[in-house]
Parts: sequence; C-alpha cells; structure tokens
Amino acid sequence: AGFPTGDLRLWRAEVRPAQPGGASVIAVGLFNLSDAPMPIDRPVAELGFGQPGDSGAVKLFDVWSSQSLGRTARVKLTIPPHGCVLLEQR
Repeated sequence: AGFPTGDLRLWRAEVRPAQPGGASVIAVGLFNLSDAPMPIDRPVAELGFGQPGDSGAVKLFDVWSSQSLGRTARVKLTIPPHGCVLLEQR
C-alpha cells in the first residue's frame, strides 16, 4: 500500500479463472490488528484495485457479507477490532 498502514494489513491477489477465457478477479483482504474499530476511507487504487495510476471507479463486492458495494472510486467501511474484510473487483 502507498500509505502508512499502522495496524492495517493489506493482502492482494489476482485470482485467475478456472475456465479458459474467463476474466481474472482482483481480491484484497484488509486486516485490522488493533483493539479498536478501524474506519477506512481510501481511493480504490491505493488499496490495489483498478489499473496502476487509474483513479476511476471499479465494481466491488464484499465476499463475506455477499453484498455488492457497486461502482465506487473510494472504499469506505469500518473494520471491527481484530477483524477483516475481503473485497473483490468484479
């Protein structure tokens, strides 16, 4: 990540499709190592979504809550203490 992370840890992976011709999916895990809730309000590019240097909106999906976050240029959420969030760019 291109910002001080403190108690935030970020994991990013490109998940390749099982079937030939399918699209790859970018997955980003955000881990809160602190004892307090952690508000996140960052551009999607800072968290590893989109193309390098791209500040445009991407379509995001919260894997564990099974909720679409829609098209957004920023990730705005709160990670519970010692919690994590797994997002996919679809």
